[in-house]
Amino acid sequence: MTFCNLCERCFFFNEPLVDYLSSNAELLRGMYCEGDFSKCMIHALALSYGIHKVPGYINPNDKDETLNIDLRKACELRGEMIKLSKVIYRNGTISNLETPSLTD
Repeated sequence: MTFCNLCERCFFFNEPLVDYLSSNAELLRGMYCEGDFSKCMIHALALSYGIHKVPGYINPNDKDETLNIDLRKACELRGEMIKLSKVIYRNGTISNLETPSLTD
């Protein structure tokens, strides 16, 4: 059986389970942590931003939540900085782009 390479650091894999959620969490752990972790939303975010920047409320199957993630809120909760960049598009319009600082 292949385990996800992030299991040792993943909050979902390592957090104690609440009794009423334990059967669902065990099922998800089997499907994603011990199965096809390439489809895990925690794994996808961790590869993009680092495991320490993944919000604790994300579950492996939270595709919609992952797509709607508020990185500003996640960064604020973790006490991290938001980087403001000026972007000039090909059509000449200028705007500001907020991104999380990806440094530790």
